[in-house]
Amino acid sequence: MKIQINQWLSERGLEISDEKTRIVHIKDGFDFLGFNLRHYEVKGEDGILRGKLLIKPQKSKVMDFCKRVGQTIDSMKTRTPEQVIRKIEPLLRGFANYYRGVCSKETYEYISYRLWWYLWRWAKRRHPNKDKKWVKDKYFRTEYKKGSKKDWRFYYEKKRPERQKNSTHVVRYSSGPNCKTCQSKGNLLPRRP
Repeated sequence: MKIQINQWLSERGLEISDEKTRIVHIKDGFDFLGFNLRHYEVKGEDGILRGKLLIKPQKSKVMDFCKRVGQTIDSMKTRTPEQVIRKIEPLLRGFANYYRGVCSKETYEYISYRLWWYLWRWAKRRHPNKDKKWVKDKYFRTEYKKGSKKDWRFYYEKKRPERQKNSTHVVRYSSGPNCKTCQSKGNLLPRRP
């Protein structure tokens, strides 16, 4: 297999580096540029097993991102909620944009949970003598989703002129579609070996 790939690449002026190249079976999966690619067996409607390639965010990259967000929030112990939102919002937006084209909904939900935990800890640390209900009412707004599911959103309300919004909040990225699937037509692939 490796010989065939080397021949195909040599026609195009390229070669495989033996130190960096690892050949694995697609069912075992592999990580590439922060993504995990893996082939899963799925039972179809007719009962026949079929394969499906799922591309998901790499687990180690997700954990590193969560740690980075947690460290950022921990370093802002004395900041206002608005400053915290302005600091973490670009991090969340960048992560969500990078992984938006793959199966990321479960990852976004996990990050939303971790983010909620970091913000809850931050809010409780600011008011150690207040009870949980007071802290929740001050920093979190309850929103109801379909199926009467409660969703707490971290927000900050500030008095501003009438024409401007009077509150800012952290955007949730877990509300998107579960998985994007697109099929390519085999005969349309460029430079097919």
